[in-house]
Amino acid sequence: AAITDKSRLETLNDEVITHFVEQILNDRSYHGQTLIIHGAGSFGHFQAKEYCISQGSATGHFNRLGFSIVQNSVRKLQSRLIDVCLSRGIPVVPMSPFPSWRTSSGEVVQSNWEEIKRTLDLGFIPVIHGDAILDEIQGCTILSGDVIITHLAKHLQPDYTVFLTDVKGVYDRPPIDPQANLIREIRIDEDGDVANQDILMSQQEHDVTGGMKAKLASAIEIARMSIPCIIARAGSPDSIIASQGIQPEEGTLIHSSKSRSS
Repeated sequence: AAITDKSRLETLNDEVITHFVEQILNDRSYHGQTLIIHGAGSFGHFQAKEYCISQGSATGHFNRLGFSIVQNSVRKLQSRLIDVCLSRGIPVVPMSPFPSWRTSSGEVVQSNWEEIKRTLDLGFIPVIHGDAILDEIQGCTILSGDVIITHLAKHLQPDYTVFLTDVKGVYDRPPIDPQANLIREIRIDEDGDVANQDILMSQQEHDVTGGMKAKLASAIEIARMSIPCIIARAGSPDSIIASQGIQPEEGTLIHSSKSRSS
């Protein structure tokens, strides 16, 4: 959720939001259907960690009020993003995962992907977010935006997907390391294996859904569906290029030998 300041509770990154809405969503001449999935960032992650939501209702630390607080927080972020979009005449509609999405031990077993498809077909832009939802085994869990995009890619089969993050792409080691190098391409071979070397990554302490590691895992899974995925920095000129399905100069393309762009 690069649209927030993840180091400060419930704090927006207004510059990134404005850039995303004005430079990407407002110029839809190169887009077909558009679907927005955002994480929680500083809206939800802090509370989810405090109340152990990802561990489910079986833990003695689970707090039902905490579950509700997490939901309320992520909806604040969704609402603020939608307000900015509507103020610029962009036809977005909120589609929160709870209660229509459900997991079993973290695996998605129920979703509203068909309703999302109908919404897209009518020309709307659905805005979906990571959420606290019910789980058939754990009682409850956190559904991340990374899991959502992987599930929807399988059913909707988009031409491409884009992850906008707070870094330029995938690095061969944590980007705070002075020796870190940006990996511009990650290719999935015919057996579905990653051809590149091992990649080391870090994540925010309060990020209960895995940071860049989870995003890369989702991107690789999507690439295995022959759907190319681009990771770029939110708020940058490269994010505009990436949103057109074109690999930017500074960004990471994840694709397979069977990808539509290969």
